[in-house]
Formats: sequence, C-alpha cells, structure tokens
Amino acid sequence: MKEIALREKHELSSVMGEVYNRLRTNIEFSGDDNKIICVTSCSANDGKSSISYYLARSMAKNGKRVLYIDADLRNSVMHYRMGYDKATLGLSHFLVGKADIQDVMYKTSYDGLYFIPTGVFSRHPSELLGGERFANLLKSYREVFDYILIDTPPVGSVVDAVVVANNSDAHIIVVGAGLNSKHAVKRAIDDMSVAKSHFLGVVVNKVKTSTSGYYRYTYNYNYNYGNKRND
Repeated sequence: MKEIALREKHELSSVMGEVYNRLRTNIEFSGDDNKIICVTSCSANDGKSSISYYLARSMAKNGKRVLYIDADLRNSVMHYRMGYDKATLGLSHFLVGKADIQDVMYKTSYDGLYFIPTGVFSRHPSELLGGERFANLLKSYREVFDYILIDTPPVGSVVDAVVVANNSDAHIIVVGAGLNSKHAVKRAIDDMSVAKSHFLGVVVNKVKTSTSGYYRYTYNYNYNYGNKRND
C-alpha cells in the first residue's frame, strides 16, 4: 500500500488532545454497531474536517484501525491543510472507475490510520456517493477497519451528507458556535433525519469559555437531540 505524508499546520495541544479523547470515548460507548460514521456540519467554516480528522487520529492512537475518507468532493481543503498534492489519486478516481481502491487508499505515518483523499472534484458528487461503488467500498471495508470516518460537505448546502449517511451506521453534525442560528441548526438536524443512520448528536465547535480562553476546536457532545436510528 502506498503511503502519504500528512503535515498538519497546527499540532494539537495536550488540552485539545484530551477533548478529542473525550469525543472518541463517547462514540465508542454509543454502540459497537456504529463503525461507519458520517461527519457533516450545519454550514461552511464550522470545522467539520478538523473534527473528523483529529477524531480519526485519536481513535488510531487508541489502538483502533481507522479509515478516514474525505468525501467532500465539492470543496475539500484537506490538501491545503495537510500539505499533500491536490492531484493525488483519490475517491473520485475510484468512483468513476479510473482507479482501483488500492490506488487511492494510503497508509499515513500514524499507526493504524489510513486515508482516502477526494481526488479531483466531480461535477456530480451526489450521484457518485450514492452509487454502488461507494456502497460496496464501505461494505467491503467495515470488517477490515474498526472505524470508518467520512467527512462530507455541509448538509445546509447540498444533499451529499444525507446520501453518505444512508450508507453509514451513524452521523454527527458539527456546529460552529456563534456561526449558525438555532433555526439553521434545527433545519440541519431535520435534513439529516431522513438518513437511515443513528444520529449521535451535535459537536459544538469554536466555543469560547471563561476559564480556558478561545479554543479553536472545543467539544460539546450533545445527546439531547436523540440517538436512535431513523427508519
């Protein structure tokens, strides 16, 4: 398997590392069946990509075998943040049949963490993500990995997240504090409710606390919205 070098622009502090450990633990206790997890957000700039990536790292650091899939085929910023070539073969190449899965799945420098980048952006991402090739990919690898985390576009903009969540066990919505109205958050939750996956809750990001100053990625995992499977 090919390797990819991921070079984070900002390494997590010990405090924020513990934040992700708490989020990881809550997910682990949500049930053994929640192996494939779709991560979306209410709107752009909520921080869903950072949340999903560092959560994947935390899981791998805890001894899990984790596949992180960047399925934001419209506007991914991971190549910029992680310093790899934007033209790297990725998910879109596989979904259109121009590459095999072995060509687009990369081993990272972190033990247990594997990565599928977006590849080139597609004109029809919803159709690709809702197609048989993507469904079969997830089905084939759910027993290979302990967790598969899938970063998707904001649900408030397009339907991609709902499409991905239909092939996932669970989904999470990231909300940037102060960036979204209560109505927008409720609408995002309602939009995702049509997906056939467990709603694990909301991760409130970018929260300012009186004791800790301003955290770029702060965690607040909320079960109050429900955690049952939507049928």
